[in-house]
Amino acid sequence: MNKMTTIALPDFSILFASAFVGFILGSFFFGGLWWTVRKCLNSTSPALWLISSLIVRTSVAVGGFYLVATTSIFHANAANANWQPLVFSLIGFVLARLIITRITTKKESSKKLKKMETQDAS
Repeated sequence: MNKMTTIALPDFSILFASAFVGFILGSFFFGGLWWTVRKCLNSTSPALWLISSLIVRTSVAVGGFYLVATTSIFHANAANANWQPLVFSLIGFVLARLIITRITTKKESSKKLKKMETQDAS
C-alpha cells in the first residue's frame, strides 16, 4: 500500500487578513516616521520626538507581529500553527512602506515644484 502525504493548503482568507494587518502596521510605522520627521523640523527638542516615536512605532509593530504569530485567529488549526500568516503580514508591511514612500515623495516633490514656480514668477 502506498502511503500518501497530504499538504494542507492555507486558508486564503487568513492569509489576506494577515497581509492586511501587516499593511496597517506598516502604514502606522512608516506614516508615523514621516510625521515625526516633519514634526522634528520645527521642534526645539527633535531628539525627544525621534526617540519617543521610535519606541511607540516599534512597540506597536512588534506587538502586532507577535499577535499575528501567536493568535489562533490567524491559524486554521491552532495546534498546528503555520508560518504563512507571519510571512504575509511581513509582505503587507513592506508593501505599506513602498506605498507610503511613494505618496510622501510625490507630496514633497509637488511642494518643491510649487515653491520654485513662485520664486520664478517673482
